[in-house]
Amino acid sequence: GGLGGLARILRAYYEDRLTYYAVDLPETLAIQEWFLRACFPTTPTAFKGGRAKVQFKRGGLNFVNAYVLESQNIGFDAAVNIDSMQEMNEDAVRAYIRYFEDNISERGVFYFQNPGPMRKLLPKSSAYFQGMPEDMAKSFADKSMGYG
Repeated sequence: GGLGGLARILRAYYEDRLTYYAVDLPETLAIQEWFLRACFPTTPTAFKGGRAKVQFKRGGLNFVNAYVLESQNIGFDAAVNIDSMQEMNEDAVRAYIRYFEDNISERGVFYFQNPGPMRKLLPKSSAYFQGMPEDMAKSFADKSMGYG
């Protein structure tokens, strides 16, 4: 999300071992795509702007219009959401959470850092931190989601 800074750091570290999916509003996605393509000009990229199925680039940068995310299942190992769900209505937040639940790998991790009332939509369990030791998951939940 954002302008692509976290994606740049992850891509620089993991190189082609990382298959990255940026899911955002079209206007923000265009900036991310421009920035990341400028940082990694030889990295393969794909863009999903409509409901048609897209062949994503393994080991590449993949950009997905948030309005059509649900039209294609994308498996992933980690999801990060920082400071965006408070900008969405409750139905949109529930749709994202459902998508994460349906598509995250068995040992996947979902890091959620959002202030405000949308935190209440996540269950008060470590289910969103699958694959982490229980004490670490509880620590993330307590600090990140305000649960105690």
